[in-house]
Amino acid sequence: MNRYFIISFFLVFSLSSCKTLKTPPAVSEPVVVKKVETSKAALAHQNADFNQTTLEAKIDAQYDDGETSQSLTVKLRIEKDKTIWMSGTILGIPLAKILITPNRIQYYEKINKTYFDGDYSLFKEVFGVEMNFEQFQNLLLGQAFFDLNTGVVETKTNSQSFLLTPIEQNPKFDMFYRVNPKHFKLDSQEAKLPNQEELLVTYPEYQNIDGQNIPAQIKIESNQKNQITKIFLDIRQVELGKKLNFPFEIPEGYEKLNFDGIKK
Repeated sequence: MNRYFIISFFLVFSLSSCKTLKTPPAVSEPVVVKKVETSKAALAHQNADFNQTTLEAKIDAQYDDGETSQSLTVKLRIEKDKTIWMSGTILGIPLAKILITPNRIQYYEKINKTYFDGDYSLFKEVFGVEMNFEQFQNLLLGQAFFDLNTGVVETKTNSQSFLLTPIEQNPKFDMFYRVNPKHFKLDSQEAKLPNQEELLVTYPEYQNIDGQNIPAQIKIESNQKNQITKIFLDIRQVELGKKLNFPFEIPEGYEKLNFDGIKK
């Protein structure tokens, strides 16, 4: 399995290393979507958060950075706020596993027999990535990277969604959230930087599972240093509330990687 697919899930957050930009993304002419105050829309989004203890799903994943493209199947298991586990296969052949907890990231891949085991601070030191467990979990569940209840402004609405922006933007980048007025999950979230780098995550479709709106598709596009990386996730066979295990053991004889992929 190409190691770039493994780390691309994390690299999409590497857009957090520059200054703020105050220009919102373009939207179509505003029309009334629903008479809901902005603050209530933000609260409704927070209340729409995933409230089950566990989630299990299969994902058909596609990765393309303009030079390398790859498709694989990923088994996903989440214990909310505690563990994210992924196992990637091609044609049923196990290739890699990832185990993410609030303080630790681990993965190994079988083709080159390499592994990584470290924390978020080291990850940031090498890649310039400012992220945490909660943000990655939110990406998978259709929730905003950051808390919307700290104050938001509804800049415009179109026929599909509210466009919400924080009153106080992050000092390193600007965030823009599109909230769907039907179920108050995200249609998209975008980070924009002054050097034309950006991260765009869109949610074209949701599925209702046991009363929970779960993303059925996620599109991730990262533009960093003129390198465009695209990831498409087709999420299916979702089950909630099951008792899950998270098998993970780095095989003997594998070589440890630095974040830049150089073997120690």
